[in-house]
Amino acid sequence: MHTQRTALARFIDTSALWSLCLVSWFCFLAARLRALYPALLLACACAAATIALFMLLGRMIRLRRRGAGLTGAQVAGNLLRQNRCYDTRIGHSGQTLSDHFDPRSNTVNLSRGVYDSASISAVSVAAHECGHVMQHERDYLPI
Repeated sequence: MHTQRTALARFIDTSALWSLCLVSWFCFLAARLRALYPALLLACACAAATIALFMLLGRMIRLRRRGAGLTGAQVAGNLLRQNRCYDTRIGHSGQTLSDHFDPRSNTVNLSRGVYDSASISAVSVAAHECGHVMQHERDYLPI
């Protein structure tokens, strides 16, 4: 007796074939990329160490010398004024350590921990981002 295969049976056969292909492709890539695993682990460890150090310094060390009590936003504003970058705005960005300079909108975006904090790490990050503004103003090629 000849029975016709249902659409569900054809689908199962086809999806099993695709699953086998995907598993084979994944095993091939995993074998080829095995050399990159140590580099990926090192990159993740460095990122975690940077975030941990930023948070530790932000809690422990406060500015006690000249300019004590200035937040990252205030330091950025002072640096931009001193370097005649009057058209650059300073804004917030939502995530932790998401600080960046956007040359398209000419905006320095500081994360909340940098914008509102007077720690050495916050002031350092704000000054770093202002350095990108100055590079952009002087048409520094690598930027």
